Amino acid sequence: DEYGFTAIKVKGGVFAPEEEMAGIEALARAFPGVPLRLDPNAAWTPQTSIKVATGLAGILEYLEDPTPGLDGMAEVAAEAKMPLATNMCVVAFDHLDPAVRKNSVSVVLSDHHYWGGLQRSRLLAGICDTFGLGLSITVAPLTATVLDAADDRHVGIASGVNNAIARAAGLLAVALIPAVSGISGQVYTD
Repeated sequence: DEYGFTAIKVKGGVFAPEEEMAGIEALARAFPGVPLRLDPNAAWTPQTSIKVATGLAGILEYLEDPTPGLDGMAEVAAEAKMPLATNMCVVAFDHLDPAVRKNSVSVVLSDHHYWGGLQRSRLLAGICDTFGLGLSITVAPLTATVLDAADDRHVGIASGVNNAIARAAGLLAVALIPAVSGISGQVYTD
């Protein structure tokens, strides 16, 4: 609460899945009630992903890109008790139809730069809403720029600062997109 963070995301896929699960469980004990997310960047097989999802059911808010591709994600989604999120296998409008048909993901993590700007992101939001998918806006190009600019010994702090700024920018975008795109309060009550 003191610093404004509302969730903790852990980049995974580096250590043995059991070690990463233990790390998430330790975070859950240290930060009770704080939503936790795990992103192994598609490093696991569907079977390993299902094992992790089963072991962390009730602990993770969502599991991000545990395995590669829409088919692998669909296999995991069929067994997982938490939503699956992606910024790897649904990154363009033509990916949405197969993702929905295969029930591969529950949350699309979008970067408005990649999706074609604010107006296209508005369209994406409508499509996600229509199909019951969650949507979150990320800022990947900024992350790459910040980390490339930081001295190696400061990359960790640069990543943390960048994440805080990106979250603030995301909140600002959520506040501004309706005004910029002409969405009024009436739309929310229809």
